[in-house]
Amino acid sequence: MRRRRAQQGITLLEMLIALALIGIMSSIVWPAASSALDGIRLRSSADSVASLLAQAGLRVERRQQPVEIVIDSEKNRLETIGVSVADRRELELEPGIRVAGVEPRLWADESGDEEQPAERRFVLMPGSGWPAIRIELANPRNARRVVRLDPITGAPEVQIPREGEGGRR
Repeated sequence: MRRRRAQQGITLLEMLIALALIGIMSSIVWPAASSALDGIRLRSSADSVASLLAQAGLRVERRQQPVEIVIDSEKNRLETIGVSVADRRELELEPGIRVAGVEPRLWADESGDEEQPAERRFVLMPGSGWPAIRIELANPRNARRVVRLDPITGAPEVQIPREGEGGRR
C-alpha cells in the first residue's frame, strides 16, 4: 500500500491569486502614500527655508554684518550671502517642490497678470527693521505652505494658507 506524501509548496493558481490581491491592495494604497510623501516633502522644504532665514537673521544680529537673501523661483533655490565666503549658504528645494510666489511684489497691476522676476534679492542690515518677506512653496498636488519673516521680531514662521489665499493678494 502506497502512502501519499503531504503536498509541499503552493500551486501556481494560489500564487497568482496572492499576486492579484497584492496588486489590488497596492493600487488602492499608492495614491494616499504618494500624497503623504508629497506633503512630507513640502513640510520639510518649508522648515528648511525657515531655518535658512533664521540662520541669516542670527548672523545679522550676532556679527552685526549684512546678509543678502537670494530667492530664485526658476531654479527653486534659496541662498544667503554674507560678508565672507564662509557665510554663504545654499538651499536646493526638495524635488517637486517649487517657489510659487514671493512677496512683497515688485509691482502690482489690477489684473495681477504682470510677471514677476524669477530672482528676488533682499538685504538684512544690522540695526534696521526686518523686511516682511513671504515665500510661498507648492508641491505637485498644489498643496501650499508659506514661510513668512515677521517684520517686528525677525522670526520666520511656517503657515498653511487658508483656502483661496494664494501668492497674489
